[in-house]
Amino acid sequence: MNLNVLDDIYWDALKMKESGDPDASYTDLGGNSIGIFKITSSIKERLGITIDPVILLSDDASLNNLKKAILNEGSIENV
Repeated sequence: MNLNVLDDIYWDALKMKESGDPDASYTDLGGNSIGIFKITSSIKERLGITIDPVILLSDDASLNNLKKAILNEGSIENV
């Protein structure tokens, strides 16, 4: 699995020209509900993985934690 694609999806949804802190939470970086659905639909489309959008609302919903969850589970639906 190419996790660089996940980087692109994540930072694009946050409308950041440059990558931010991959350990900062999605909401702390200014993420919103529209971005969450962009992320989840892009992950499904580009990586074939379904994730529960709620996962991006948790306090530890960072890019690095999202990657770990995907690598550990293969899919993080209903987590």
